Amino acid sequence: MECCVNFLICTIVRNRAQRLPMWESQLSELTKMRPDDSFELSVYENDSDDDSVATLMALGYEGFDAVRIKTEKLNTPYFGSVQDSERVRLLANARNQCLDYHNLKKFDKIIFVEPDVEYKIPEVLEIIDLDADIASGKTVTFGSDIVYDTWATRLNWLDKEWDNTYTGSGWIKVWSTFNGFCVYNAEPFTLHNARFSGGDCDTVEICKEFQNLGYNKVYFNIDIEILHHTDNTEYQIGI
Repeated sequence: MECCVNFLICTIVRNRAQRLPMWESQLSELTKMRPDDSFELSVYENDSDDDSVATLMALGYEGFDAVRIKTEKLNTPYFGSVQDSERVRLLANARNQCLDYHNLKKFDKIIFVEPDVEYKIPEVLEIIDLDADIASGKTVTFGSDIVYDTWATRLNWLDKEWDNTYTGSGWIKVWSTFNGFCVYNAEPFTLHNARFSGGDCDTVEICKEFQNLGYNKVYFNIDIEILHHTDNTEYQIGI
């Protein structure tokens, strides 16, 4: 991969104050591993009723050339991890809020990172460096090695979710993926104004839009585990 790559890292936040220090620490560590590259951070938060806003404003964000944090009170409903059309519409809007403030043309890659995932830095660098239009590892929960983000992960366009009986390994070409740490080629966002949308899973819809535009190098690494923290999980996989 060429030096001096420009990255925009995007995160949407709601009621994640407990996880934000770990989120920021990992991202700062990631930037230190690439001192010749440029990193900017875009955060969109809405409707938190915990200390998420105060925590976001207090963190240090070492290693970032610029940080933009937008917070709003919209009084939108709060959803858990459910397949709901209103939820995905709101998620799509939140992800687009991370994008629309910026001049995206200066970025080579855009990385969406959930605020409550944990990962090993060398492994996510492999995701970042892959020659792909969209690439991710796989989310798991504590004590499990099966895919957590099954709705967003689809092998073929006719699938509705990931089949956890799949026995492949390494990088797999898929129809769609997200899995908590997902790296996107910036070009479809800049040249074609690609954006997240509702309907199906919002992160499936953006994969569909990429592929309709001819950006079909979509890959999922079944061996790179991204730990999705639940509220009572304190397990750490290290960096």
